[in-house]
Amino acid sequence: MNDTTPAAAAEFSLRLRQRSGSDRVCMVSDMFDVARAMMIARIRGVWPGISQGEMRAQLFSQLYARDFSAADHARIADRLRRT
Repeated sequence: MNDTTPAAAAEFSLRLRQRSGSDRVCMVSDMFDVARAMMIARIRGVWPGISQGEMRAQLFSQLYARDFSAADHARIADRLRRT
């Protein structure tokens, strides 16, 4: 679904291009921090009292599951649980 008018999309794109590279990096970093906080909140809602190691493994799975083979994913997640 796209409810943004072409004129609004063009204006938004123009304003983003006018920002400095460092401003855009900061924006992306802030967005990642918010997304990570939302993932942590969801995980804690599903698994109250989750350990730090399991939290790391769950975050890894949500962020990088498609970037590794199943065997590598399992190995990395297990290592995160133990550290």
